[in-house]
Amino acid sequence: MLTTRLFVCCLALVQGALLLPAQDCANLSWEAALTRSVNNASGLYGTSRLVSGTLAPVTLGLPVVFTIAGAATDNRETMMNGIEMGTTMVGTYATVIGLKALFGRDRPYLAHPDCINGQSTETDGSIPSGHAAGTAALAMSLSLQHPHWYVIVPTTAYAVATGLARMNLGVHYVSDLLVGYAIGAGMAYLIHALRPHIEELLNPLLPAPVPSGFRTLSLASIRIGL
Repeated sequence: MLTTRLFVCCLALVQGALLLPAQDCANLSWEAALTRSVNNASGLYGTSRLVSGTLAPVTLGLPVVFTIAGAATDNRETMMNGIEMGTTMVGTYATVIGLKALFGRDRPYLAHPDCINGQSTETDGSIPSGHAAGTAALAMSLSLQHPHWYVIVPTTAYAVATGLARMNLGVHYVSDLLVGYAIGAGMAYLIHALRPHIEELLNPLLPAPVPSGFRTLSLASIRIGL
């Protein structure tokens, strides 16, 4: 008798679940609707995964490359550029991790499973976007070090493309991206302002300064006598 009652209860629960109405995708908030519209471009999923996947190799790899190249060529400026970028990334990602835990916002595809198709399984907090923060930090750091259009334009385009890719994959709202961009750019600006103090602190580990009368082109890691 007890078994029969349990079976009837389970059957009733299943039937009730099947009768629950699906989410009304026409009444989403404007942010969710915007993510859904970008997410609907299913033909871009492959490209978005590719762009999204470059975050770690680019934002963590470049600081290492600059630092090693500077040390190997005895180029103080290049080495400091790498250290500045690396410090910026550490500060950026630490801030992102802390705020994700603090806010605990659900990812769009988890909050609206019937309306947004998640193309990347990520269960940590949605806000702020680590991808937006990381790419903005890199773009701002490089642009401050090398304030030329051929550095600013492609790095900014990379940050924007990464944000759109994350929305296309259904894992972020636009506010997640904007907060992430602000954190990354702000951290890069702060570390750049602190660069003289960081350089003074690390002075024993850095190559000797370039002699007066020489100019260092850090991107090419060469010195040209004037």
